[in-house]
Amino acid sequence: MKVLVTTNRGFEDACASEIKMLTGKESEIRPFGVLGRVMFEVKNLEEAAEFTYLTRTANRVVLFLKHFKAPRTKEGLEKIYGELKDMDWEFMNENITFAVRSKRMGVHEYNSMDIMRVAGQAIIDSIQERKKYRQKVNLDEPDVVIRVDAVGEDFFVGIDLVGEKGLHKRGYKVYNHPASLKPTIAQSLIILSEWCENKVLLDPMCGSGTIPIEAGLFARNIPGSFWRKKDLALTKLEIGIDWFEFFRNIDEKFIRDSDARIIASDKLVRHVKGAEINAQRALVKDLIQFRRIDLEWLDLKIGEKNVDYIITNPPYGVRMSYKEELQKIYKYLFYQAEYILNDQGKIVLITTQKKLTLKYAEKYKFSLVHERKVWNGNLEAFVFIFTKE
Repeated sequence: MKVLVTTNRGFEDACASEIKMLTGKESEIRPFGVLGRVMFEVKNLEEAAEFTYLTRTANRVVLFLKHFKAPRTKEGLEKIYGELKDMDWEFMNENITFAVRSKRMGVHEYNSMDIMRVAGQAIIDSIQERKKYRQKVNLDEPDVVIRVDAVGEDFFVGIDLVGEKGLHKRGYKVYNHPASLKPTIAQSLIILSEWCENKVLLDPMCGSGTIPIEAGLFARNIPGSFWRKKDLALTKLEIGIDWFEFFRNIDEKFIRDSDARIIASDKLVRHVKGAEINAQRALVKDLIQFRRIDLEWLDLKIGEKNVDYIITNPPYGVRMSYKEELQKIYKYLFYQAEYILNDQGKIVLITTQKKLTLKYAEKYKFSLVHERKVWNGNLEAFVFIFTKE
């Protein structure tokens, strides 16, 4: 049995590292050459369900059933129908209701609704032909959700273990920053940084607190779906599991105490207060020190060589009117980092501003140790990791 994980494009290796940490298993990055996918083997559905509950880097998890290619033209719908009709839906019975969900990436002559309609009919026809009954459909509250996702010409079919909302919808956020980073991306940055809880971590532009909170979840090993257990589609699968006990046992096994030292600061009081509310709901407020600090005053407020890691998501400039203001932010970030970071300190950031980042990193004598292209949603961005020279 294989599990297909959807993660953020460009962060597949971070997801694979988390799979190794949580399950001890190796995984295949970008199976079939598709970005944003990771695949690994599980012994049974219970093991897949445990990973789905625990993961903090995955946006979606499905039990993998099939991969095929179909044209982007209208003829692709015929291919979709044929591929799904040929499948053996042995896990279905007369008492089960189902629905098809689809997410489509790329340019096609058909939309997600077309895919769902054709795939649903193919499943009904296949079961009727083999088992001599018509499978019941429930579009609102199905027992089983079949996903048929399209990435260009690549199609993936699987049983959805997550539900309508992706796993990046944590459930702890009460306050939202207008340019908030996806928690799954924040978690991936933390994994790539190699931060550990005995090192001081600072996010000087914390917004709604996503990066510091995700660092707290990492340190305390709190499951990514801790706040949305009942929302998970896997709880509707009738496989003889007491889900209340299942989740309780995982919590007792994985959640731990921590002495992590995390600082979350921002120039706006409302963001600092909002981040603090989010952290309290996320059960990590005690691990994070919240402070209102302008970038220009970090040296006086934080002190020399008192930070080991800066992990942050600076403004991309998409909503900013003045180029000068953007330059000032990146300049002060590196200028202050040179003072407050210790001699082995790291800066980890995700940004679209490659030239500005490299310009000020060089000016303030930071060495580039890692660079990669990633996607923040559909926005192309870069992750940089620097160390002090």
